[in-house]
Amino acid sequence: NGYFIPKDTCVFINQWQINHDPELWKDPSSFNPDRFLSADGSEVNKLDGEKVMPFGMGKRRCIGEVIARNEVYL
Repeated sequence: NGYFIPKDTCVFINQWQINHDPELWKDPSSFNPDRFLSADGSEVNKLDGEKVMPFGMGKRRCIGEVIARNEVYL
């Protein structure tokens, strides 16, 4: 039940789909930063934070990711 991907094929990940997947996020079309907090709101839920990929992945990921995460506390 997989896919055959020939050697040297360029594969792109659909980040929009991952970030809007209703199986990962409750009401994914709504802006709700609280979804990244623990149930009592006292700390960041790191597991949910790892599901979102605003900076891309792999060799072409945003080189400013570390600075942005530290400055904005994402």
